[in-house]
Amino acid sequence: MTQRPPANNRSAGKATGGGRGPYNPAGVTVRRYLRAAVVIAAFIGSWGWLGWRQHRRFEADLGPRFARAVPGLRESFLGVYAGDDPIGVLYSTVEPETRHGRVGVTARLTGHLWLRLFDAPTSLRIGGQVWYAPNPPVAELHGHLEAEHQRLAVRGRAEGGTLEGEIESAGQTMGFRVPFDAAQLDASALPLALPTAALEPGREVQVRTLDPLSLRPQVAHLRGLGSEEIEVLGAVRSACLAELDSQGATYRLWIGEDGELLQARTPFGLTLRALTRDEARKALRQGAPMDLVATTIVTPRGVPPHTGATRLLVRVSAAQAPPLPADENQVPADSNLWIIAPKPPAARTLPTPLPTEIAAFAQPELLVQSDHPRIRALAAEITHAAADDWDRVLRINRWVHEHLAKRLVASLPSALAVLDAREGDCNEHTVLAVALLRAAGLPARTAIGMVWSEEAGGFGYHAWPEVWLGHWVWTDPTYGQDVADATHLKLLAGGVERWPELVAFLGRIELEVKEVR
Repeated sequence: MTQRPPANNRSAGKATGGGRGPYNPAGVTVRRYLRAAVVIAAFIGSWGWLGWRQHRRFEADLGPRFARAVPGLRESFLGVYAGDDPIGVLYSTVEPETRHGRVGVTARLTGHLWLRLFDAPTSLRIGGQVWYAPNPPVAELHGHLEAEHQRLAVRGRAEGGTLEGEIESAGQTMGFRVPFDAAQLDASALPLALPTAALEPGREVQVRTLDPLSLRPQVAHLRGLGSEEIEVLGAVRSACLAELDSQGATYRLWIGEDGELLQARTPFGLTLRALTRDEARKALRQGAPMDLVATTIVTPRGVPPHTGATRLLVRVSAAQAPPLPADENQVPADSNLWIIAPKPPAARTLPTPLPTEIAAFAQPELLVQSDHPRIRALAAEITHAAADDWDRVLRINRWVHEHLAKRLVASLPSALAVLDAREGDCNEHTVLAVALLRAAGLPARTAIGMVWSEEAGGFGYHAWPEVWLGHWVWTDPTYGQDVADATHLKLLAGGVERWPELVAFLGRIELEVKEVR
């Protein structure tokens, strides 16, 4: 845990509280793969809709052993590999099921992934199911994610163009209501349900899936590349080779004749491979945690950066990734060349009324419960003696820095869960700070990007809050910086609905630092 900084030792753009000591920004790497795992799980789950037929009711929990095979059940096991090493197993089933007097189909998915953070092993469990019935379309879904003794659960029902449900986190239950067309889940409407022969080379079809983070339908594009033989499930099989483009990332897929996913290669270094039941048992026994930090630090070329820099000139190369966002703190100078110089607020007080495009960032979100009585009460307590809005920002930023222990946590945090745990890495600091800022009436959002680490000798993935006071101001409660220093590089900003976009950057970024001040 970092020490609390003295009150007179805080200055904009300077790291305080012991600088970047025991806490390493590469800890956000956990979230990077955590998000990837959730996206993978939903992606794999969608394959369960393909070619379903009559099965008996079946439920299984992924653990040290699997239930015995059930004759006629459509089930699949997928191993998750980093190189040749198994780091997890996913198990899915599909079956017809009648609910509320209506005949539908249910797809279930459970999974277990092993990770390692600075030689500390940890694990991640994911699970969920979707039941769908047509005419008129209705769907029921629920899922959960467990890590480090923390659990996040979602349950909802989609009908009449709306998905309504609740999220449970840290013993608290929050309701939500979002637009959603249940027909998106209709197996007969999924282009992937077409015979694989329809994916002839060069042909492209649309794939409609459910984004598990935003709880909204997403459209991806599946393109046929030809056919190829691969060795999988104990035999050499003919497969349809295809590419799936989703939110800026490209996955290469090998699809069996019956629509079964045989293998997938992700842009972030993981491979999914179909397994037999015995192979899945073996993978569970032999699974080794993946060293996330060592494999994701980006070592820059050029001039060595340093913590506390106020201006950075850096060339950013990220093949096939979307362009970096530009604002007052991060300005393009030339082709792939960026000036990073975070600025203090343009004004110490918010204008009234807020610009329409900014007002949305003062509202609560699923994991940013700024309207919860406990969050609102704490925000009022922290800011009651503040002289102006910028002073409120400073007080919240410093409170979060001083009251949260600095510890790497493999979880998907909510503000309430962090308030209870009082510990975490940059993601926990950021989600709580954003919730408190919004509860105090200040527009705020999460920035996700990279930051320089002296100890790692490179840039690690990181998250920090942005607060709007005339323009977006970068703050960093993890490092106790009132205005974040210039070694922060923003890749995107927004809520959980934008997290999958990080996949487009993974393993593709190269940095060359041209100048440091």
